[in-house]
Amino acid sequence: MKELTSIFKNLAYLIDYPNDPISDIKGIGQKTIPLLENIDRTLASYLEEFLKDLNFFSNGDIQEHYTNIFDFSEKTTLYLTYFTLKESKKRGEVLIEISEIFKKEGFSFPKNQLFDHLPSILLFLSFCAGEKKIEEAGYFSKKYVNKGLSNLLESLLQAKSPYMHLIRLTYELINSKKLRVEVGNV
Repeated sequence: MKELTSIFKNLAYLIDYPNDPISDIKGIGQKTIPLLENIDRTLASYLEEFLKDLNFFSNGDIQEHYTNIFDFSEKTTLYLTYFTLKESKKRGEVLIEISEIFKKEGFSFPKNQLFDHLPSILLFLSFCAGEKKIEEAGYFSKKYVNKGLSNLLESLLQAKSPYMHLIRLTYELINSKKLRVEVGNV
């Protein structure tokens, strides 16, 4: 469980806005690779590809790319319910449902984001892993995360963004059969 806590927390960091120098981002990535290898070597290879792609970016370049890809395009937003619900009343209801789940589980949510923001959701999954609430995390992922992640991955593959590797890793980790066996029918 400790590995999952670290993996989800590190993925949240890697997928969030790259405030830190690329060397720090790579350092977190390098620490995460052995944890992923314990689950599935393929998952680790996705992170390695992302880290390789970072070699072609300066700090300013990766920040500009991040902003262009995630902040200025509806097709690649990190707000996962947006893909299926857009700006609708139903999305508002789902965001309220998610916030209630966070409160019920005792998760302190970052105040500057909506409840469906992917890095924040990964922090919630990390929290659940640390609290041994993996079944709750699995249910939550199936209901609120998978569809948005799938749409995001498809769009990032088309855009050929280096972040496609991290989103593929996240999607496959959440849906990993080995992970389901390890943590109990997630």
